[in-house]
Amino acid sequence: MGRIYHKQRIGLRTDKPWFNEPTTVAAANILTALVQYDNGVLATVHVNSENILTEEPILTVYGTEGILKLGDPNCFGSQNYLQKPNNEITAFPFTHGYLADSRGLGAAEMAWAMRAERPHRASMEMGYHVFELIHGMYISSKTGDRYHMQSTFEKPQPLPSGFLDNGFWGPTEESALV
Repeated sequence: MGRIYHKQRIGLRTDKPWFNEPTTVAAANILTALVQYDNGVLATVHVNSENILTEEPILTVYGTEGILKLGDPNCFGSQNYLQKPNNEITAFPFTHGYLADSRGLGAAEMAWAMRAERPHRASMEMGYHVFELIHGMYISSKTGDRYHMQSTFEKPQPLPSGFLDNGFWGPTEESALV
């Protein structure tokens, strides 16, 4: 069983009313992990709740042929970019719609899938796999040993592209879920 760390700290968040006042942090709150996928790809994950600035979600994929910078996952319509050697940064065009506030998209897709009697894209196995990954990082940070994943899941098909909402006569975002 993991230990809970009790730390006395000076409040660091400049955007909080307790800035520069002593506070107690009753949990481990910084985690860094190296994740190796089955295909050999390595990912560095860093989670930090003790930051002096407002969070800036960053997901950058460094590949052998370029760098992919993904937009903020909390903002719909956030741009994705590709930087290739000796080339300008290229913005990816939007192809799937859902650029407005589309919270609940997974639940809507699940409902349409159940109605059509087909598998939905938000499987229990995928959710459990994500949970195990995060919990495995925690276990590894406590023990100092590698954590080997036990669960797997079948990768779902992506939503079809071409459903940018362009008015009454064109395909709509919702029609991609049917």
